[in-house]
Amino acid sequence: METGNPLILIVRLDEKSQQFFNEMRSRYFLPELNLLKAHLTLFHQLPFSLETFRILLTLNGSPLK
Repeated sequence: METGNPLILIVRLDEKSQQFFNEMRSRYFLPELNLLKAHLTLFHQLPFSLETFRILLTLNGSPLK
């Protein structure tokens, strides 16, 4: 099976989680390097297939629980 390039997913957090992680980032991350709000990026080698993209499209905008 050809896997292609890894997919990089950026997950949208709910407001409560976003606030919590922003506070943690402000508390523990070096201020001079803290240029962004907290974010969650996933790197994973998923199969490079139409089925993978179909599944990812169903997750777009859906809260992950």
